[in-house]
Amino acid sequence: MPDAPFENLRLVLMNEALPIGMAIWKRIEDQGVVSVVDTFSSSEDPFGELKVEGDLDARSLRTKLDQVRPGLGNPVIKVTVAVEDQNSDNQLCLDDDDALKLILTRIGERLDLLEIYLRESKA
Repeated sequence: MPDAPFENLRLVLMNEALPIGMAIWKRIEDQGVVSVVDTFSSSEDPFGELKVEGDLDARSLRTKLDQVRPGLGNPVIKVTVAVEDQNSDNQLCLDDDDALKLILTRIGERLDLLEIYLRESKA
C-alpha cells in the first residue's frame, strides 16, 4: 500500500511496536527497569523476545480498541481480489438447460465417487 503511508505506519505500530511496548511496560511494573535493561544486555534478539512476550497483552488492547471503533485496534487491510471467469469444460456457448444438465451430471459423478470412497473406507 504505497499510497497510504499513514495507514502503513499505523499497521507497523499496532503489529510491531505495541507488543514490544506492552512487554516493556509490564516488565517495569512487575520487576522494575533493571529487567528491561537485562533483556537488552543478555538476549541476542531482545526486540523479538519482547514482541512475543507482549503479544497477548497487545492483542487484548487491540480487541478493546475495536470495541470502541471497529478497525481501530485490528486494522483492516485492503486486498484486491480478481476472479477469472472460466468454464472448466471449455464450453463457451451453452444455453441454460444444457449448462444445468452438465453441472448436474458432474455433481452426480462426484457423488458416485464419494459413495465409493465411503464404502471402501468402512470396509
